[in-house]
Amino acid sequence: MKLGAAIDPERRAAAARWAARAGRDLAASLRFFSILPLSAPAEPAASAFSDSAWAAPLAGALIGLVAAIALAVALRLGLPPTLAAVAAVATLALVSGCLHEDGLADFADGLAAGRSRDERLAIMRDSRIGAFGATTLTLTLIARVGAIAALAGGGAAPAAAAPVLAGAAIRPRRPAPPTPGRARGSPDGRLGTTSRTSTARQRAHG
Repeated sequence: MKLGAAIDPERRAAAARWAARAGRDLAASLRFFSILPLSAPAEPAASAFSDSAWAAPLAGALIGLVAAIALAVALRLGLPPTLAAVAAVATLALVSGCLHEDGLADFADGLAAGRSRDERLAIMRDSRIGAFGATTLTLTLIARVGAIAALAGGGAAPAAAAPVLAGAAIRPRRPAPPTPGRARGSPDGRLGTTSRTSTARQRAHG
């Protein structure tokens, strides 16, 4: 009995440490992938961002859940599937701070307009959006709205599950903490940001 009594507190302490770390990692992922007002540590560790990469799918699912709720509410209010899908996509873009949309537009501009690696990266660093980026972004938004609307036509449950499952599919590599002012995929191998998203992303690291 004495041995068991000695082990139980140790297990509880270990479980508490694991839960605390899991909570910190999830919060770090949410701060990076969303604009949710979560407080950041005063002096985050240099490895805090890469250590929290495992929580990205859970953070993505939670962000997708917000869009799913917006979709369900819109359908409940009697909006047609297309308008409900617009509400879901708009909510997802708002909560995520347009992180993915910004990256997609940068990528499209750089890939289509740049002739060399350095030129492509220079275009991606430019905070202005070009014709290729705008066109790609518009087409993907239309496709997302159409896909969710099609699912919503068959019932609210499949449509609501779509953004949650899509968010949970996030599988990031373990990059170094973002460096404001550098483009994604910059030569030093760090995950950077453009001026359009640097402020929101900085909150993930204090």
